[in-house]
Amino acid sequence: MKQTIFLLILFLFLSGCSKHNEEAKIEIAADEAYPRWIIKDSLHTTQTSGIAFIGEKEQIKYFLLADDNGVLHRFSIESDTLFELKKIAFNENVKVYLDTFPKPDFEEISFDKKNNKVFLSIEGTSYGKINPARKEANVKWYAGIYELQFKDDDLFSDTIVSIQKLHFEPEEKFFEHVKSNIAFEGFTFDDDYFYAGLEGFQEQKIFADSTFIYIINRATKKIIKQINTKELGIFTICGLYSPENKTLLGIDRNNKKLFKINFSDQMDISSFAFKEIKTRVPNYPAIGYVASLESITMDNDNNIYMIDDPWTTYFVPAPDILNKMDKKTAEHFNNFIPIIYKFKLN
Repeated sequence: MKQTIFLLILFLFLSGCSKHNEEAKIEIAADEAYPRWIIKDSLHTTQTSGIAFIGEKEQIKYFLLADDNGVLHRFSIESDTLFELKKIAFNENVKVYLDTFPKPDFEEISFDKKNNKVFLSIEGTSYGKINPARKEANVKWYAGIYELQFKDDDLFSDTIVSIQKLHFEPEEKFFEHVKSNIAFEGFTFDDDYFYAGLEGFQEQKIFADSTFIYIINRATKKIIKQINTKELGIFTICGLYSPENKTLLGIDRNNKKLFKINFSDQMDISSFAFKEIKTRVPNYPAIGYVASLESITMDNDNNIYMIDDPWTTYFVPAPDILNKMDKKTAEHFNNFIPIIYKFKLN
């Protein structure tokens, strides 16, 4: 009798898992023209941690890029592979504000087309320059989600004129697990909710096997749910994007996986799936490297873009591997040039 009950429970469990995975299945195809280095002539980004698609004009796709050294760029792709980069300036007020940060560590950037808003996640650090006016402030004062305003509310202008921190409630819960260089590397939204993904839990430079996703009511800015990712097998969250209401796409950097979560009307997880991402050297599809995928967005044609933020400790391959590549590729590695990937979501 006990054996029969056990087999019945096992059958129901496996049937549920099968249905669960089928509902959130991820089907993507790698673009043959990618991966590519994010460089134009001598101009390139540095430690790129965020990407947001902002629109298409005359068959040119435009994006915003956020670097963890406090720099923003407008990035465009024409004819699929021809890149342009333009650095975005900050007006004097924004410069003064960011100058109070020990380090303006930009991470996630996202664009709300419906409301013409740009959101930027900044991590707090306990190192770098210290502003005398804020000696007593800890990393939680700096870390958080910020709203940016472009000159004339035009994303195609070249200057940021305002930066304001968003406040979520309860604040102590939102910042409970934030530490130096550990904050919200994933941030996105749908019509009703913000989604903030904590990078992870780190002790002695080793990340744990889970993290948190915070679901926040957009109207009230109150946290309605905190999801532990342990049962999902998500170790880290380094990029989030919501293609439709109650749906998340995200990057688990440490597992090199793209994941998809669907939520019910009660904002419980209704289905989940993941897809391993194979990282390869541009123009050398047979050669892999130690990757650090940290950002994700989607364009108006259902293409997914991910960017590798070079992990300086391990990014450069060993000399015997570099010797198999051309001189320019080796230089790009040694200069820590970020790499962009493109996939078609089917």
